[in-house]
Amino acid sequence: FPFNVHSLTADPDDVVVIRASGLHKDSVVGMRLNSLTSAAVPYEAYLEKGSDPDFRVYPETGKLLPLGTEGTLVCVAYKPTLYGKLHNAKLIVQTPDNQ
Repeated sequence: FPFNVHSLTADPDDVVVIRASGLHKDSVVGMRLNSLTSAAVPYEAYLEKGSDPDFRVYPETGKLLPLGTEGTLVCVAYKPTLYGKLHNAKLIVQTPDNQ
């Protein structure tokens, strides 16, 4: 029996606004993320292809601490290089079981 599988892009979980501190100056937003289970899980954090290069994420890899703990700090930095442009990036945090 043949079958077709269709995959759709997931909606974002949240929107984070980072206000610029000034041209060529870092503005950083940190968020604490947890595993969805009672165990720590490895993760990879990256900006989706097509995101503005004025953004970066760190740390790019590590372990998300278990549910019920303070969580793992993941930061997104924004360092604008020109005025007058709206900059956007999409952060992906991927674990072996979730994205």
